[in-house]
Amino acid sequence: MTPHRVLWYSAVQSKRPFKIPIPNDIRRGQFTFLELTLENGAGVSTSSITVKEPIKLLMRFEASRDIEDCEISLRISNLHGQRIFTANRSTRYPSRVDAGQHVLEAVVPPLLLVPGGYSMDIAAHIPNVELLDYQEGVLRYRVDETGSEMTRYSGVDFGVVLIQLQWTERTVN
Repeated sequence: MTPHRVLWYSAVQSKRPFKIPIPNDIRRGQFTFLELTLENGAGVSTSSITVKEPIKLLMRFEASRDIEDCEISLRISNLHGQRIFTANRSTRYPSRVDAGQHVLEAVVPPLLLVPGGYSMDIAAHIPNVELLDYQEGVLRYRVDETGSEMTRYSGVDFGVVLIQLQWTERTVN
């Protein structure tokens, strides 16, 4: 199957509920993403998430038959095109996808992504064998600064992720 591209949906300026239906005319094949929903920590669909809340992505998809060894992957990139991370469904669930419609939820923890704009790619594939569905840059969203420990460094490039390290200090003689 040839990968296809959904029209780029920029949610950065949008304040309306944030669901992206994937048009009927491009649905095809044994696996199809049907709809994506981006939600904040309160379960409200939105395009702007605060740095202190989780980012929830709901992916509704359909498999026309049982698919063995099916991986569903999610990639987050910043708006400079730098890939921040890729995550796979197989870290939590078996790689088999049963026929029918399903909703898969992926949650990015709070205080991970630095404030700024991001885009998301999703893919369903049989690793190193077949691409079943690929949605490149399917949505954009913002992470807003709302009081992380890095607030005082606003405007400075301090990296691509926020991390809370475990620090230990001791006095030496």
